[in-house]
Amino acid sequence: GAKLTVSGDASITGELKVNDDVIIQNSNAARLRIFASNNDPYLSFGDNSNNWAVGVDQSNSSSFNISNTSSVPGTNDRLVITTTGNVGIGTTTPARKLEVIQTTNQAAAAFETRENGGIAVVELRAKDLSNPTAGLPVAQGPALAFQGYNGSSFQSMATIFASMEATAAANDMPSSLLFLTTPDGSASATEKM
Repeated sequence: GAKLTVSGDASITGELKVNDDVIIQNSNAARLRIFASNNDPYLSFGDNSNNWAVGVDQSNSSSFNISNTSSVPGTNDRLVITTTGNVGIGTTTPARKLEVIQTTNQAAAAFETRENGGIAVVELRAKDLSNPTAGLPVAQGPALAFQGYNGSSFQSMATIFASMEATAAANDMPSSLLFLTTPDGSASATEKM
């Protein structure tokens, strides 16, 4: 049987060291809650060569971090989720749903898919923001945007845009692929072909 059985609430001041498994079991919803009102609540994992922390970084607007550290999250962050749901890899302040930043001379991401006789693809999808249940209207569609840093901010270099030529309908997707580039002396991409 169990060495320690607690029925009801228990309060421990100081450390609780367990040299074996800890099992949380309930016939309904079992939970483990770690709460700190004025500090960073987190779980720490480690072995003989590495340490990881998973928890809340209050200094970064209470983001949820996975960090390569033996201390609190916020140092050597590997993945950050903001309270608005944005996810950052290589950045602690993602401004989009997914933002990946690589600061070394390597690709920031790689995508691999495997097909038996098909086409390996990355899907870019588009819906109308004001009416997402309707067919995509004319002159809308997904795009790949290329930006370059001008010394103070990122600006448009080029765009590949899949544009609807008429409103989309079932089994009817009239579209064209547009290529836009930015001319000298401008910060806006214009259609070239």
